Order: sequence, then structure tokens, then C-alpha cells
Amino acid sequence: MRYLIFTLHYIAQIIKPFIRLLPYPLQTLVRNIYHKLVQVSRVSTSTTFDIEVQNKRYAKQSDILSFPKKPKGSVAYATNRLINAQKNELFIGGGERYCLALSNLLLQLGFKVTVFQMSSKEFEINYNGLPIVGLRYGKNFAEFHYEFSNNFYHESLRYDHVIYNLPEIASGKVRPDALLICHGIWFDHDLHGPIVRTKLWFEHLYNALSQPQKIVSVDMNSINVVRALWPKLAEKMIFLPNFVDTDQFSPPKVRENKTPIVIIPRRAAILRGSRIMEEILSHLTEDCHIYWIGKGDYSENVVLEKLEQNDARFKFFHADFEEIAHFYRLADIVVIPSIAAEGTSLSALEAMASGCAVVATHVGGLTNLIIHGFNGLLVEPSGEKIAKAISYLITNPQKRAEMQRHARMIAEFFSKQIWEDRWKHVLKELRWL
Repeated sequence: MRYLIFTLHYIAQIIKPFIRLLPYPLQTLVRNIYHKLVQVSRVSTSTTFDIEVQNKRYAKQSDILSFPKKPKGSVAYATNRLINAQKNELFIGGGERYCLALSNLLLQLGFKVTVFQMSSKEFEINYNGLPIVGLRYGKNFAEFHYEFSNNFYHESLRYDHVIYNLPEIASGKVRPDALLICHGIWFDHDLHGPIVRTKLWFEHLYNALSQPQKIVSVDMNSINVVRALWPKLAEKMIFLPNFVDTDQFSPPKVRENKTPIVIIPRRAAILRGSRIMEEILSHLTEDCHIYWIGKGDYSENVVLEKLEQNDARFKFFHADFEEIAHFYRLADIVVIPSIAAEGTSLSALEAMASGCAVVATHVGGLTNLIIHGFNGLLVEPSGEKIAKAISYLITNPQKRAEMQRHARMIAEFFSKQIWEDRWKHVLKELRWL
């Protein structure tokens, strides 16, 4: 069967110029027969593309038949996770929110979108009109799920367009017309262990970045890192920063907190700064209320719960996405204490839109959002430096108020409407529209 499919690929390229001359019903019949054969051959061919085998083969333009497209077309969108299939509940992390927002935009533009997410078992769910399909993730190397990439490739042949929501799921077989989204550099730390930055790891990274035709990057840091590694690959990258709903997130009419309120709207995780929170509290001598809002990894929940017991100023709790806007309006200062793996943080953008002075580390894409001394403060990712910045804003209310006004002003340039317009421009350049 595998050789039959390869033979059909070859024949298809010969007759490709004449396919459009066939009557439309016959075009449809040829397309359906081809994709049925691809589906049948999936099991027999999938092991051919194991990246750990020296004899590798990646997708070529000739693998994809040029059949007539329906108006707007269909989109296969791959991601690591979007929905908890057992509870039928969406995850609400930054990558998941981005996937949902882009899917909704594509649906509004008339595309037919299907999301394929990594899963331990297959499933199909329709979430508010958006089909979500679970595909087995299979083998991986470090954070690169190349076998999921291979599985998704076969599924994607039935669609007009294809999107990968992150590079870690694009190091296997990928369509050459694919669009990849990079949410920031995720390997600027040593927590992954010695497997990172090995020869095979760099091979996976190069495969993930080199195979798609375009990469949308949410921050400039990612583009600069890729340019330093492989200058030619950076040429295919487009800077399109994240967004904020400036209607949902807006400043209060007035802030009248007698005791300043500082919030940290972050999922409890090491890379998000949970392990430097104790140092922040130890160096922060001013009277204030500090709320870490966002449960996360079990071990980090335990760390923050212990801090809550030992410092009366500090509270640790969870809030739903619908509730978080209230806490932004309540806060005077928002802290983004990420130590690594950060893009143009949605939390930072929401804080800015809510008119909060922001203290952020100069990690990843945060430097694309915060102008030091204008709409916030940029500091090193250390507890002591973050504490000093918070102290400065607490003891200088006039400067804090000035940064709060500027934060809202800068946020207007990252509105969701502007983000959607930028995406429409990208889709037009790719001739999706």
C-alpha cells in the first residue's frame, strides 16, 4: 500500500496541470480517493519517519496535490493542548487562549477550522462549534513530539491550510506550506537537563523552524535568537505581538487603596517565579498587600502556600479568567517575575490595559511591552531586584500614577482589533484570503 501511495504521488505530479481541466465532480472523486488511500496507509508509513533513525525523510512540496480549494478553505490547527476531554473544559493558559482566539478569528473570516491536540487517546469533541480532535502523541525527544507531528501531517493532507501552535510539535514531518507560531524562547534555562543543546536536540529545533513556510513570532527576542543561530531562517519570521481586549480590561475611575495592592497574576510554576517569591518578600519591607493569583504545579502550590502561612501580607489563591479583570482594577502594581520562557505576556498586557504600573523582568518578550521608567520597570530576574522595584513604586505614588496612565496608553497599541488586523494582513500575504 505504501508503494502504491508513493506511485500515486508521482503520477499526480505528472497530471497536475491537467486536473483543473476535469469536470468538477471528477475532480472531487479523484481527491476523495486519494485521501482515503492516505488514511489507509497511515499505519504502514508512520514508522518510516521516526526521527531517531538516521534514514529520515521529510515532507516535500510534491507530497501535496494541488486540488481546487473551496472558498476560504479548511484549516487543520495543531496544538499541544486546548481542552480537557474528560471534563469538556478548556485550559486557560496563554498558548491555549491564543489558539482559541486565532481559531475564532479564522471562523469569523469564513474558514472551516479543526483543532488537533496531543492526547493519550483519540477523541472528537465539538466545543461551541469548534471541532477538537485528540491525536496520540507517540514518541518524543526531549520536548519535541515528532511522532505527533508525523500523525498530524497525515491528517493535515485533507485540509487546505495548516497551522502549528508551537515549534515543539513541528520537528517531525511537516507540510512545506505550513504556518508556525512561536510564543517565545522556551529553552533559556537549564531545568530541562543535559539533553537540551545536544546535537540531536539542535537537529529537532532546526527541523521545527526550517520546514514551515512562515513563522509568526509573538516577540522580537525569538527572532533575534533564531537569527543568531541560523540567520537565513530568521528571514521567514514575522513579528506579531500578543493582544489584549481593551474593553474587558480597563482602569477603574479612581484608585483609593490606603495600603498599596500588588498582584502577581501567574500560574504557580518555577519559570513564572514561584521560587524567588520568598526572596521578594524578605527584601520588601513596605506595608502592602501581595496577591499571587493562579494555582499551578503541585510542588509550587505547596511552596506558595507555606509563604502565605509565614507572611501576613501575602495571599495565594486562584481566580477564574472572568474574575481576573476585577483584581487588575483593584491593584496598584502588577509584578511579572518570570525567570525564563516568556513571550509578550498576556498578563502584562492585561495589567497595562487595566492601568497598573508593571514591574517585569527583562526576560524574553517582556522588553517589547515595558519601556523602563515610562509604563513600568524592567529588572533582572532576581527576588532582590524585583523587591526594590516594588518598593520604589510604593514609596513614589506620583511616579506610580504616571506609569499607570502610560501603561494604558501603550496597551492601546496591542488591542485585539489591531492584532486581528495584523493577522488578516499575514493571511493575505500567504494568499489564504
